[in-house]
Amino acid sequence: MLDAMRRSLAPALLAVYLTAGCEEPAPPPQQAPEERAPVEAPAVQDAPAPPDVPAALPACRLDTPIALAAAWPTARTVALARADDGVRAAVADGTSARVLVLDAAGHAQGAPSEVALAGDLLALEPLPGGDALVLARGSCAEAAHCVLARRALAGEPIAASLPGELTTTRRARTGERLYLAWSAAGGHRGIDMFLVGGGLGRVRRALGPEPADAELPAEVLGLVADGERWAAVHRRGAGEDTRARVWLTTETRHVSVEALHDALVVEAIAFEGARVALVAGFEMSRPQHFLLEPGSAEPLEASPLAPGEVPPRFADRARGTLAIDEAGVHLERADAAGDPLGPRQTVVEGRVRGAALVRDGARFLVAWLDDAGALAARWADCAR
Repeated sequence: MLDAMRRSLAPALLAVYLTAGCEEPAPPPQQAPEERAPVEAPAVQDAPAPPDVPAALPACRLDTPIALAAAWPTARTVALARADDGVRAAVADGTSARVLVLDAAGHAQGAPSEVALAGDLLALEPLPGGDALVLARGSCAEAAHCVLARRALAGEPIAASLPGELTTTRRARTGERLYLAWSAAGGHRGIDMFLVGGGLGRVRRALGPEPADAELPAEVLGLVADGERWAAVHRRGAGEDTRARVWLTTETRHVSVEALHDALVVEAIAFEGARVALVAGFEMSRPQHFLLEPGSAEPLEASPLAPGEVPPRFADRARGTLAIDEAGVHLERADAAGDPLGPRQTVVEGRVRGAALVRDGARFLVAWLDDAGALAARWADCAR
């Protein structure tokens, strides 16, 4: 029941889920909805305390905030990403972006790189030599809605036009390829592969042959990539619609998986040999672990997960979520099954324009734009 309540309340928060290096920047804050009074449950006599309650885990230790960049009055979005030599941070104001190199401790190294790239930050991916690939959502000459990409240090920007406004995205990086699976208004969906070798290129593939249908909105639930192979899980249609399907699409296969029909979210996903392993979350039941064979409509394995139970292959997939409201920026942690790890914790108090985070083992670096447009960061050490 707690899990169901958590999942049903989650859309009311402006949260961004972030696994290491693969999540999207948090959108600008909005006024939080009024909370409903909880329904009082009947008293239970002599009820034993449940063992290993996740919320009983200790809070993270918050380090001293680090000033990263002076106020940029028009700045409105921020993104973070891990790199081999530390962290990359980016700030954008809708017409251009600035990319900073941070050391392993989170301190800025040198002046930021100026990047002529219109739109709000969508993603940031580190590249060798202090370079980075910056993705933004905005408009371009070809369409009102586009994904815009540019290397921070060199090269010309490229634009990937979209058939409508973006609704969901998932990213995966492997070698010199960045995969961006997306859905757009009107039931459109696809996957763009950005090639970041000697220059910058792009290839687009469809997520299935079915035509877009406004009555069947699309949602990308999960994405994994390894070299030139990839697998995406996406939904077409609302869950209560009898026409709705959840599809597993790879570079060669496309099949509806009935066992995932009621899945609300893919908490974790990975390749296991030629197969796809994932943890799916549901509204009315515990998360389940699946092993899928691309091209097969039936799972090879499907098993529910007990509270606190995580498949060994996903043991290191703890993630952070940032919830932004008028009171500040709040960190929520969860394991690969979506169960909470410790209490919700306020990292920044007061109004902010945007925030992002990146995970480094048991630590999370949270960066935010304050109300004046200055960029700062703070480590949350969550080692237990």
